[in-house]
Amino acid sequence: MLLINITTCLLISLTLLLLSLITMKKSISNSNFSSPFECGFDPKTKTRHPLSLQFFLISLTFLMFDIELAIILPLPLSPSLNLPMSLTSSIILLPLLILGVYYEKSMGLLSWSK
Repeated sequence: MLLINITTCLLISLTLLLLSLITMKKSISNSNFSSPFECGFDPKTKTRHPLSLQFFLISLTFLMFDIELAIILPLPLSPSLNLPMSLTSSIILLPLLILGVYYEKSMGLLSWSK
């Protein structure tokens, strides 16, 4: 009985494998297997491109402000915290964030190319 089950599984597996090979496209190089999925990079060129310093600065700025906003936004909604203290810290930190954005904009750090 075990031998019949193993043989049946092997026959079904081989049949499906042969069926997929028959119905597969003739050339793999023309298919989409070699193209990236929505990443914008060409896989047939050099893989080691230098990272743009401007891209690095913009991403670092985004992460910095994103983390600060993630810390600030829940403060007024938290019932366990002291409401006047959380409101005061939000009132102090939000203008600092806005000043930081204006400073980086005036220094030209947020422009993509110089």
